[in-house]
Amino acid sequence: MLGEFVTSDLESVHACARDSVATQFMTWGPNTVAETRSFLERCQAAGAVVPRVGYEWAITLGSGELIGGGGIGPKGTEAQQGHLGYILHPAYWGLGYATEAAKRIVAFGFGQLGLHRIWSDCVTENLGSVHVIEKCGMTREGRLRHLSRRAGVWRDHFVYAVLEDEFTSTGSERSQVE
Repeated sequence: MLGEFVTSDLESVHACARDSVATQFMTWGPNTVAETRSFLERCQAAGAVVPRVGYEWAITLGSGELIGGGGIGPKGTEAQQGHLGYILHPAYWGLGYATEAAKRIVAFGFGQLGLHRIWSDCVTENLGSVHVIEKCGMTREGRLRHLSRRAGVWRDHFVYAVLEDEFTSTGSERSQVE
């Protein structure tokens, strides 16, 4: 399930954001408590902006347990594009939760935001994200060399995208963000 972050999520969000395995493929992290608190404050502030321009949601299990986060950042009204991103605590990797959340976010981008194109990128070594992104119906468009740097090492990223008519034709669910 996807829902808005709340202040009381700090401990659960930080459990993921401070984890060196969870953040190994990110351009940020592991986070300090202050950095995680700042992230939550930015999420809450973004949720109050009208019209809203960015969406970051908590990914939770049916029990309400927060296991990660994901979102979409539309890139201007004229471009009608958005960027998909997500992170899960490693204890929940490989169980389908990232794919389920990513599909819901993509469906929201096309259905609620009226986007034409949604794209995502991941470090080339992040095979788990490659699988999630491809399960969302995205096509690999290329490789961006030395796009990010972490611990002094430059890393390449794969770039993927899906167009609205491609997403619809894949039979992917058009589920709502809850």
